[in-house]
Amino acid sequence: MSKQNKVLIGIIILLIGAIAMLKSIFGNTYIMTFVVFFVGGFSFLTLYRNKRKNWALILGSYLTYISFMTVTIAGRNFARELFPAMFFFVTGFIALVLYIDKCKRGLLIPGIFLLSTGVFLIFNRFGVFPNNMFWWVVGFAFLICGKVWRLGQKTNTIGLLFIIVAVFQSFKGIPNVGGVLLVFFGIAIIIKSVSKK
Repeated sequence: MSKQNKVLIGIIILLIGAIAMLKSIFGNTYIMTFVVFFVGGFSFLTLYRNKRKNWALILGSYLTYISFMTVTIAGRNFARELFPAMFFFVTGFIALVLYIDKCKRGLLIPGIFLLSTGVFLIFNRFGVFPNNMFWWVVGFAFLICGKVWRLGQKTNTIGLLFIIVAVFQSFKGIPNVGGVLLVFFGIAIIIKSVSKK
């Protein structure tokens, strides 16, 4: 077993033990759980900043996410509904950080999609975005990211496809938005393939 894996196992055992110990002393308090997970998450994120280890970024982000969700869930029904939204947001955040920092190109598209999905679900919960705004949010997310990071035609095309789906969805009689999306993706692939010849 590598040194990193041993350290990881040690930290996980330490966190579990700390939570159990604090609960036995102070009772089932959300604050204690928040402190333990937040300290653990901050430690892993600091490790990623210094050592650039992917697993440290992933664990640090999720532990920090769990720490804040632990506090907000206490006594608040709306926070329970934010749990999946924040999961999408954090997962997308991790993917985009790894794309930017490690040039992992395969994480770009799922990262933008997951992050924009999380943003939509959060604002949707507070009544800012209605349900039919989902494809608009995702589409503009691709366009904005493509513009900011100068990602080229690929993200712009994907963003426009999502926006076209949003336009079609605004009209009644669309039986399957996912099917429409696949059709446009197929057309884009065919056009791209033909243009290369």
